[in-house]
Amino acid sequence: MSRRIVAVILLVWSVSLTTTTFAGDQLKVATLNCEFMLRKSVHVKFGLELDRKEWTDAQRTQWDQPGFRDARFREAAKAVAAVIKRIDADVVALCEVGNDTDVAELQREIATLGLNYPHRAVCHSTDTFTGQHVAVLSKRKLDDVRTSIPGREHNDRELDDPDTEE
Repeated sequence: MSRRIVAVILLVWSVSLTTTTFAGDQLKVATLNCEFMLRKSVHVKFGLELDRKEWTDAQRTQWDQPGFRDARFREAAKAVAAVIKRIDADVVALCEVGNDTDVAELQREIATLGLNYPHRAVCHSTDTFTGQHVAVLSKRKLDDVRTSIPGREHNDRELDDPDTEE
């Protein structure tokens, strides 16, 4: 339970919020780091290493049980959905999310809380190590959506990675 509380607190700290006036109407835009909100790597949200080689046999057995990963993903989606509900922005940019299927499930979870984001776009990612994507949920129609940026088809190492700092 304490891990879940910490995860929600971290999500709240990872939120950036902007309100602007657009054509006489206010538009509330937020960004949210969902921190491994993807089915493939959701175990990181529960304190496990990204690389399964670092796990104990017991951890591998538990996470390989049929339905276990899906249940943890739903649990994580509920926590992220609750944060998005509290933000209640018109447009939410999400980072560290899964593919379109994962984002659609998050979108449905948000809807169960009474907040509707009928429009979504999931950007194509070539990050084969983590499999993370970036997505946008919007209450307003999204026009001219580009799901990739030509010439940016690689993943740079993080410059603030303590393992690579001198």
